[in-house]
Amino acid sequence: MTKRRTFGSGDGLDRPVAVADLGSNSFRLVVYRPPARAPVVLYNERVIVGLARTLDSSGKLQRRGRNVALATVLRFHRLAEAMGARHIRTVATAAIRDAADSRPLIDSIRTRTGIDVEVMDAREEARLAASGLMAGIPGANGILGDMGGGSIEFARVCEGNVLADGSLPAGMLRLMEMSHRVAAEAGRMLTQELRPLDWLKDGRGRPFFAIGGSWRALARALQSRTKHPLPIIHGYRLDRRELVDHLTELVHLPARKLPHSIPSHRRAGLPFAAAAMLAVMKAVRPSRVVFSGFGLREGILLELLEEPADQEVTPLLEATASLEPANRPFVGNPDTIASWIRPILRDAGFVNKNGEFLAACARLVDLAWNEHPEHRARYAFDRVALRPLLPVSQAIRIRLALALHARYTGAAVTGRMRSIAQLIPDSHARWSRIVGLALRLAMTIGGGATRTLETCQLELRGGVLTLTLPQCLDALVVRARLKTLAQALGRKHHIIYA
Repeated sequence: MTKRRTFGSGDGLDRPVAVADLGSNSFRLVVYRPPARAPVVLYNERVIVGLARTLDSSGKLQRRGRNVALATVLRFHRLAEAMGARHIRTVATAAIRDAADSRPLIDSIRTRTGIDVEVMDAREEARLAASGLMAGIPGANGILGDMGGGSIEFARVCEGNVLADGSLPAGMLRLMEMSHRVAAEAGRMLTQELRPLDWLKDGRGRPFFAIGGSWRALARALQSRTKHPLPIIHGYRLDRRELVDHLTELVHLPARKLPHSIPSHRRAGLPFAAAAMLAVMKAVRPSRVVFSGFGLREGILLELLEEPADQEVTPLLEATASLEPANRPFVGNPDTIASWIRPILRDAGFVNKNGEFLAACARLVDLAWNEHPEHRARYAFDRVALRPLLPVSQAIRIRLALALHARYTGAAVTGRMRSIAQLIPDSHARWSRIVGLALRLAMTIGGGATRTLETCQLELRGGVLTLTLPQCLDALVVRARLKTLAQALGRKHHIIYA
């Protein structure tokens, strides 16, 4: 039975929620602000404990790690209490699950802190990791792999369901110990361990979803090698054949030649993460690998908040809801703005497949309202492009960022933003800019009061972008922004007074 500890009084549904994850290599406290499917990380602390360093040879937890573990759990709970967390869930995974001497540690934590540690079995760990993945990548259909320090969990996921799962005692620390710190040997050992999991072959030709700190560090190295300009792990993807070429080199790469972006505590293990991924690629033969920032902790968060999926709120709209600014001055209805813009986009062939995208952009129309005017466009771009834990693909993330950049400026993106924009097709980037320019025009005419838009009309008449409005609302700035939008559409423009 799941044990939970509640702080404070009242329901306080907007109060933070904490997850303390007692892993085989590190302990981590993450304090989230709801909603669960697009959470805001308020605090994230990791402490390297290394409980599993001697687990394979001795069957016991590392002695020094036990002392660090006790102090760390106490600190985590004190922090969660101080932050006003209404729930905290403390879970332990492979090292504490498998070690012969874990019970004294659990009892000591309970005696000295009053905290009950929930020791997850392997199937529960795989299930929650899959739940987290499917919150971050809705509709995921393939094999999930979650590499920790003491074990690797696998699951066959399909459209919100877990069809099969399995666990191997072959996490990062165990592989390093068993192979005597020879990465290529670790890969060969894992290949043997994978053979009984014959259901992994069901992932052939489908995506493989990679979770866990070791594989996130691997993703960082791959982003550096491929010069990927968007420094976000979630949704980063590589085709299997390209990935295998990189992995083959990384297995044998000396630590001194690894990218500087790799944290120091991950550098020694990176060749082993590469070797493990290479073994999985050979066993599963997926179409590509997709790295996920959503995993076990986010699955725990979903269960802790007990949020049923709202079929009317899509992942994209849930993501935008988590980005909407507080204390916004916008007094109108975002749906009114979207409806006002929709006719010109529909007539230009855009909205039929992208109505949800337009609605999401309209909800974020005042995202940068309280920033300095000279910095609003860049702020809006970065706020979306660099926001962790958005349950959307990197392509959608970039399209949103481009639209909101254009909402604040008629100028094209440059520098780093341009490099990021080049990750999506030019046609998608163009339409994103058009949506942003249309939002900019709407906000200029009405000043954010959508009632004003009800007296105006924007449409394509005979291929001409035509704005009908009361003469009192006309202004040079309105004409300038209408012209910019028309140019982006490749049309002439015209104003009619109502």
